[in-house]
Amino acid sequence: MSETFSSRLKETRIKAGLSQRDLGARAGITGVQVSRYESGEAEPRPRTMLKLASVLGVESEWLRTGQENTVNTVNLRLSQADWELLKRFARQLKMTPQELAKKIVMDRVDAILDEKVANDDHYGTPTRKTK
Repeated sequence: MSETFSSRLKETRIKAGLSQRDLGARAGITGVQVSRYESGEAEPRPRTMLKLASVLGVESEWLRTGQENTVNTVNLRLSQADWELLKRFARQLKMTPQELAKKIVMDRVDAILDEKVANDDHYGTPTRKTK
């Protein structure tokens, strides 16, 4: 991956399948401003950096410095057909494929946790089924 913020931004945007205009619209800035960031002509303010990172599905610290600020990352391996389906569905939802994948995983985790809580009594211990 690239060594500068501007090149990381551009490469990540392209991988996400977004135009400068699309990224700008989702981050609340103009496509022209995205172009200025990608060319190294300007640096975003911290709030804009957070928005860009969120839209692109990456950590803002990594986008800014190239350094990971997470304990663990998930590497999602999909077939080309599944990736195309995810991209198409994400476009319909006006999300990046990374945002959609994260949402799907987090929604599933929430559902599993909700199911666990429903099976626990109010003391936090699992209920026992009687025969």
